[in-house]
Amino acid sequence: MELLVVIAIIGILSLAILVNYRTGQKQYLLQQAANQLAQDIRLAINRAITTKEFQEGYLVHGLKFSNPDSYQFISCQGCESDVINICEDGETINLPAKIIIASPSPQSPLTIKFIPPDPKVIFQDDKGNEITDKNEVEITLQHQETQTEITVTVNKAGLIQIKK
Repeated sequence: MELLVVIAIIGILSLAILVNYRTGQKQYLLQQAANQLAQDIRLAINRAITTKEFQEGYLVHGLKFSNPDSYQFISCQGCESDVINICEDGETINLPAKIIIASPSPQSPLTIKFIPPDPKVIFQDDKGNEITDKNEVEITLQHQETQTEITVTVNKAGLIQIKK
C-alpha cells in the first residue's frame, strides 16, 4: 500500500515537471524568435553603416514585414533625401513553427529602412509612404498555442528593445 502511494506521488510530480517543461520550451522558442528578429534588425543597420556611396547615392537596407510567418531583408537604391522605392527583396526569414507576427504597429505591411551613412531610420507603409507621426514601431511576435507575446520595438534612433 505504501509503495503504491509513493509511486502515485512520483507519477504526479513527473507529470507536473513534464507540463512545465513543455510550456518553458514554447516560451523559449518565442524568446529565440524575438532575439533573431532583433539580431536581423541590427544586421540591416550594420549593412547600412558599412555600405559604400555610389554615383546615384546609397544602397539603403531594411526589413519588410508583409506576411505573418516571415519577413524579408530588402535593399533599395536611394540617397539621403529621397529613397527610391525600387527595392530588391533579399533573404526571407521564416519564423519557427507556431510563431507569427501578430501585429506590426502602426500597420501592416510595414517596412523599416536604414539610410546611410548615419543611418537615418524611416518607417514606411505598403505604398512606400513614410510614416512620420510615429517615433517607433512595434513588431509583436506571438506563440499560437500559448497566446504569449513578445514585442520588438525600433525607434527613429535605431534603438532596438525586446519587451515581454
